[in-house]
Amino acid sequence: MTKSKIGKIIKERRCERGVTQTELCRGICSKSMLSRIENGNNIGGADVLAMLLERLGLGSEILGETTDLTDYIVYQKIRGAERLFSDGDKAESLGIIDALGKEYDSFSPENRQRYDALETVILFEDGVISLDLKLENLEKSLSITVEDFSVENLPPLMTRTEIHLLGFIAETYFALGNVEIAVRILYHTKNFVEANVEDTVAASEMLSEICRHLSRYLGTAGNYSECANVAREGIKRCKYAKDNLNLVFCLYNRALALRNLGDPRDSGEVTELANEALLLCVSGEADADSPLLGCIRSLLSHQGGR
Repeated sequence: MTKSKIGKIIKERRCERGVTQTELCRGICSKSMLSRIENGNNIGGADVLAMLLERLGLGSEILGETTDLTDYIVYQKIRGAERLFSDGDKAESLGIIDALGKEYDSFSPENRQRYDALETVILFEDGVISLDLKLENLEKSLSITVEDFSVENLPPLMTRTEIHLLGFIAETYFALGNVEIAVRILYHTKNFVEANVEDTVAASEMLSEICRHLSRYLGTAGNYSECANVAREGIKRCKYAKDNLNLVFCLYNRALALRNLGDPRDSGEVTELANEALLLCVSGEADADSPLLGCIRSLLSHQGGR
């Protein structure tokens, strides 16, 4: 697809969604550049087009052959480092991050954000920076494209990377004891994805992660009914996206919420959910950590399970 056609798609989608040019281009490009892109008078860089498309809920794969190969390779390397870190292979993840750091100045804004976020999380996990500094660094990284970010002024339009960063920020607020802020951030991103992301697979991938953490926060706050509902949606999304890691957590979060609600009619479902989570763990289909495995077994023992 040519970039001039992409500009037309951006304009049509923006108008369809009732989004102003100022709202869409904030932190990505100037309003005048967006006008030129939409009118086919400026082809724009692949990174700019990708972020504009994603803020409108359209996947950047629309770019096709116009995508900058170097940016794409860097993005995939950072994603690979994220997966390694999530799987517990911190050393290899850090190796990739260190190697990529030499190219940092040439990164697109999106790649810079993902790189900064992962480096910040690793530094915190290693005890190099405090929780407060972790939050400061994450919010600084988000401000690359969301200039006026605050928890009172959450961005109405977001790219996938901005949603990813907001997830890290919510997790940090939760760790600091600000559960209400963490819940507000994740409900905001959840609502955006549900309303704007048309690609069902991409939406399910994002919502799997969001529902896992949101249900946990709601459960911690004692909102067991909401927790159970969000976890149920997370289970559906995880299964669609074949995301077994997040599925284990959503299964457990719903089971625990139902048990805490105390309705005897839910007893069978609690046992069924916990057994499903346990099977995923012990079969190796989900790389769940040992504390979660212990929690699942404890829940089953209270249910009289085996």
